[in-house]
Amino acid sequence: MNRLKILSLYDNIYYIAIGVLLVSLFKYTFFLIPIYLFYIRKRQIFTLTFIITSIFSFRMILKVFKPFRINKTITGIVMDVKDNSYILKLYNQKVILYTNNTLSLGDKVKVEGYYREINYPTIPFDYNDYYLKHDIKYQFFANKIEKKNSINIYLIRNNLIKYFDNNYSKTSSSFYKSLLLGYKNDLEIKSDLNTLGISHLFSISGLHILILVKFLSLFLKKKYINIILVIYIFITGFSPSVIRASFMVILANFLTYKKYEFSKLDILSFIFISLLFINPYYIYDMGFELSFLITTSIIISDFDNKFKTLKYSFLCFLMSLPLTVNMNNQINILSPFYNILLIVFFSIIFMPITFITAFIRNFKPYELLCDLFIKVINFLSNFKLSVIEVPSMSSIEILFYYTFIFIFFKMKKGIYLIILMFFIFIKGNITIGGYVKIFDCGQGDSSLIKTSNYTILIDCYNDTYKYLTKQGIRHIDYLIITHGHDDHAGDLMDIYYSNITVSTLVVSYYDNTELTLNALNYYKNVLYFKSGSTLNLKNIKIECLAPRVNSNNVNNISLVLKIYVLKKVFLFMGDFENEESLVNLNIKCDILKVGHHGASNAFTKSFIDKADPKIAVISCGAYNKFKHPHKEVIEYLEYKKIKYHITYINKTYTYHKIFT
Repeated sequence: MNRLKILSLYDNIYYIAIGVLLVSLFKYTFFLIPIYLFYIRKRQIFTLTFIITSIFSFRMILKVFKPFRINKTITGIVMDVKDNSYILKLYNQKVILYTNNTLSLGDKVKVEGYYREINYPTIPFDYNDYYLKHDIKYQFFANKIEKKNSINIYLIRNNLIKYFDNNYSKTSSSFYKSLLLGYKNDLEIKSDLNTLGISHLFSISGLHILILVKFLSLFLKKKYINIILVIYIFITGFSPSVIRASFMVILANFLTYKKYEFSKLDILSFIFISLLFINPYYIYDMGFELSFLITTSIIISDFDNKFKTLKYSFLCFLMSLPLTVNMNNQINILSPFYNILLIVFFSIIFMPITFITAFIRNFKPYELLCDLFIKVINFLSNFKLSVIEVPSMSSIEILFYYTFIFIFFKMKKGIYLIILMFFIFIKGNITIGGYVKIFDCGQGDSSLIKTSNYTILIDCYNDTYKYLTKQGIRHIDYLIITHGHDDHAGDLMDIYYSNITVSTLVVSYYDNTELTLNALNYYKNVLYFKSGSTLNLKNIKIECLAPRVNSNNVNNISLVLKIYVLKKVFLFMGDFENEESLVNLNIKCDILKVGHHGASNAFTKSFIDKADPKIAVISCGAYNKFKHPHKEVIEYLEYKKIKYHITYINKTYTYHKIFT
């Protein structure tokens, strides 16, 4: 990357943008660091930077800590349609609306019902954090809905979606809606596009706006193009990437007309600051992040003309890699080459034809072009050798990543890039010390034991395997299923068909449930455990305390496991209800995984007295119909002064030890 060139007195806006960025990412204290640096290096803009970042800090505080208010009767507009719910926009917030009524985008409704605060399991994905960042805190369950007349941008967008659905084939319609409206809900090749690393081609961004502007400039003046771009922002539902790209054009046209000498970086920085002032939560939007990241990288890069297109494609690939990795957990090393080929195709052929034929009904050549494109994408996506699965990256790791990228471009030494890529690819296989996690996976059970030698998963529920994939865990040494109920073994076949390999499946000797018996047809290396079974591994010992006998109650054929690991003793109870039968055994433990999600019928005071745990962990979901954990269980734990950890409240329980 070249040194940022100062073109005029105004070329300091990006310093302020950096300050706003740091406030957005690190909240309210770290912005003092860039302020201090600006005072040293850019004293002439210190006052302005300090004022703007201070105002923005206050804006962030108001946004993050704003009071959420909701009543039993609400009125709002449907701004998004999900599989089994709707996003309803109220006057000052949004809610997730659940109803048996069929609603459409843009419908204005008055709803009566009840609400509750969002509390989803955080494994495999933290939807609580996701929704809060999108200004959504409540779920609303409708008892009565009344539709009201309204004209709004969402209604206009919905009418356009219906127009394409009603007048074109399914394939053509999905392409028109995606490329012109940014509506990708029924685009069948989404997963293939992600595999190839070219999904951005179907997310309206700078490329699409540039092609649209060039197309419109053939027969319209700039001022009319600006008006169309503003309308287009409304039609596409205020997509951050569309806003960024459109206002880049609009502002550039305006400044050229006024003869102000602002650079592209100035314009981009001004738009960045303005959008975050409007909505600070944009900083968490993937489209917003990628749009500004890629555009900034291109603006400040300095490549010679030799293989320039390839260099830009490679730059975009590197700069967007952490975000795409955290989204898809895979890297396609041929992505830069696919981008070059397909961007040329998109720019010269596909997008212009899409704009021209958008309102020509049943235009067969376009449908044939879409079919051809799908076949090419399907063919390329089946070439799996270029796809490498990688774990997600933490914020600190992303910071180090971009530091290495900067050094790479600054010093032009490939060794830094090699070191960086090597770290990304292997870090999922590196375990320092070890840990035990009892997951916040909802109304079910799933726990992970990870040491430098072994990976052991006890029960699997609610797509736990997706979390393992994000952590870079590709192999399980022992997959232990306490019993074959769905809330403990629901992911058994998903794990089998995933890219995670399993060396040994461990099941209860008496487990004849349909779920477990079906899995035995696929998993070949199986251990059958019952009372007295043991497994001695390096630094791990597993003793099975139950079941001793068969039972008609499936819960009572559940495995009870005493595990010695990381210099602690864990007692995993599964759903075992006959705790009295274990009182005479050595059940002393440090951490107790409470039986049957804290149900009273799996709770015995004498058992708790004998086990005498320091910590009791209860795995259950919020608002569960069984009302787990039961009151008497919690009251006795409090009476015994045993610390308890409820997963839907305290989230995933983790015991981590660095030195084992």
